[in-house]
Amino acid sequence: MTVFRVLVVDDEAPARAKVKRLLADDARFTCVGEASDGTEALARIEALRPDLVVLDVQMPGLTGFEVLETLGPDACPAVVFSTAYERFALQAFEAHAADYLLKPYDAGRFTRALDKAHALLSAGTHGSAALDALLATVAKARPERPLERLVVKVGEGWVPLRLDTVWRLSSEDKYVRLFTAQGEHLVRQTLRALEERLDPTRFVRVHRGDLVNLEAVARLEPWTHGDGILVLKDGSTVILSRTLPGGLPPAVGRRRIGRRAGSVHPEAGRSSYGGSRHPSRTYRVLQVCCLETGRPLERVRRCL
Repeated sequence: MTVFRVLVVDDEAPARAKVKRLLADDARFTCVGEASDGTEALARIEALRPDLVVLDVQMPGLTGFEVLETLGPDACPAVVFSTAYERFALQAFEAHAADYLLKPYDAGRFTRALDKAHALLSAGTHGSAALDALLATVAKARPERPLERLVVKVGEGWVPLRLDTVWRLSSEDKYVRLFTAQGEHLVRQTLRALEERLDPTRFVRVHRGDLVNLEAVARLEPWTHGDGILVLKDGSTVILSRTLPGGLPPAVGRRRIGRRAGSVHPEAGRSSYGGSRHPSRTYRVLQVCCLETGRPLERVRRCL
């Protein structure tokens, strides 16, 4: 008989002890380790490669959901949530997770959760599609505020990275490369998924595969076919495409332009590409470049 390996993650020592005690009574599973927070959980999952994680949702620091998002559904083991989460989320757990344990729970309820997990693991699947659907459901239920941090791998450990320190995000298939003054980091998310959760007044898609932090823009240089080259403050460059559909939110122009009233050319309210009443993405970045370099808008616009 295959014995499945279990990692126990909970910030409360008595809760971890309870799970380990209940696991000891079930010959189908063996506890291979424990973790007291999300950062430790990431390291233990990577090192121990458990088949199943009994995962607390609400922990200080990284939540259980942030642990799963950082790993990505394809790299996650099967998960049984141990939680006192709000009622709306329990429906998502029922639909997508291997199972959930609503605290406080008894031995009988724990055994039923293990039965479900055992059936899932015995079938040869850890439920990555279900976890992906669960994370999407939880993301929609989050309060409408921009993402402020991601968890990244540094050496042998994991650390939170504040997104206001990120200058550029570049798509690499199912990954995104983050560029900061301290170095580069790779995260298991798509650029589109990240873009939906970023602050649109700070991060702007300037090319099909790139987002930039407007605070990182140093200057704009002309290129070909009406495109431009954005030079960032660290000296790196990225293409500014004039053909990308859509425009920046009006708050971007107001926030940046408001710092130096009257410093932008009087025609700044009109796009140089078609005369739209709503400035294009390219035109708004031109406005930012004018403020950063002190050059008149008309001069910068003629470069493209």
